[in-house]
Amino acid sequence: MLKPQPQDKTYSEQQHPDAAKYHSKRVVSESQLLIDFGILLISAFLAKWLYLDFLGHGMGDPVLLPIATVVGSILGCILLKQGRLYEFKRLSAFRGCQMFNIALRVAITALVLTGIGFILKISAEISRGWVLSWIGLSILGLWAAHFLTSRLILRWSRLGYFTRNIAIYGSSELAMRLTQHLGQKFPDVRVKGIFDDRLLSKRAAIPTLGSLSDLIRLGQTERLDEVIIALPSSSTDRISSLVKELSILPVDISVCPDAVAFQLNPKRLVHEYGVTLLEVATMPLGDWAPIIKAIE
Repeated sequence: MLKPQPQDKTYSEQQHPDAAKYHSKRVVSESQLLIDFGILLISAFLAKWLYLDFLGHGMGDPVLLPIATVVGSILGCILLKQGRLYEFKRLSAFRGCQMFNIALRVAITALVLTGIGFILKISAEISRGWVLSWIGLSILGLWAAHFLTSRLILRWSRLGYFTRNIAIYGSSELAMRLTQHLGQKFPDVRVKGIFDDRLLSKRAAIPTLGSLSDLIRLGQTERLDEVIIALPSSSTDRISSLVKELSILPVDISVCPDAVAFQLNPKRLVHEYGVTLLEVATMPLGDWAPIIKAIE
């Protein structure tokens, strides 16, 4: 059992030593999307300065070029996202297929813009040299950005910044299988322990650390990202009670069984760690929230 520890401050006032080490994968992916949008914009203006101003191939339409730049950058990011280039696994491993995918979608963006200009009969106002320069600079910039992001993700992964701390409530066969599954297939998941008030299983892959009160105490003294309730689907009343008691912790709460969804009204059905989970509560300061709060 975990020994009770005196609490001088509420949980919201406490600062965990390792709290700053966790980096949200979603924030990394969405940040890359914003970076790519900026690269497309900067590449367009750089192409204008290089081809039209510096080399003296005309001045370009002062209204049309900025509009084409913004529309093209937005369209480019949409196409890049449709190409699944912002999935965390792809961001963390920059390979030749990603390079080709980026080049292809930037080229498609330019073709679509050209087609729109032809339909609107304004294509003559858009310099082909500027478009080609924009394509080349954008591709080079996006390649460099995604390569650097993959190196940064690799470094952060080695430092454990993407490690997700999870506690499992329930020491049944379901909990043991879930623990073994997470430990064997997901190296960036750390199971902090198994907790249960009724059954202390000796066969669990990770020793049962205590009861619900011990689990709550663990969440108040250490960084905990998620609690997975792994109980039989027939224990709906017990699961509902657990969700209410665990809601005092700033963690994601998921339920492994599916029958309980009729009582808990889960936020969504998620497929994580190779298993289907019901998300019933989310971390109040997850993803972008800590950054927005720090800015405020």
